[in-house]
Amino acid sequence: MTAFVPALTGLATSRVNLPFAMAARVADATSNGRLCVTAVTSAGRLAAFPGVFIVAEVGLPGCALEGWHGICWSAGIPRTTVKRLNAAASQAVRTEAFQRQVAEEGITIVSELPA
Repeated sequence: MTAFVPALTGLATSRVNLPFAMAARVADATSNGRLCVTAVTSAGRLAAFPGVFIVAEVGLPGCALEGWHGICWSAGIPRTTVKRLNAAASQAVRTEAFQRQVAEEGITIVSELPA
């Protein structure tokens, strides 16, 4: 939240008109009425903001901005190790606790085996 504070201050003082932020960064401010979310940039509606339109629904058809996070390691790591690490990560992201946490942050998980 700390990095987003200047944007919130800018909104409150009308110095910033339209910031982009992760859902988790603005959830508190929207729940208490300090901010209004006009649209989300994902391809589908977010569980964190079920009543908020996606940008494709409000005039930008085909538009979606998605973030990417990955698990990285050194080049040359044995393929068997990659498969083992991927299996462990895939199992972790399927846990109820993890799913709940990422849903609160507006994140959708896609887990797949690296090429």
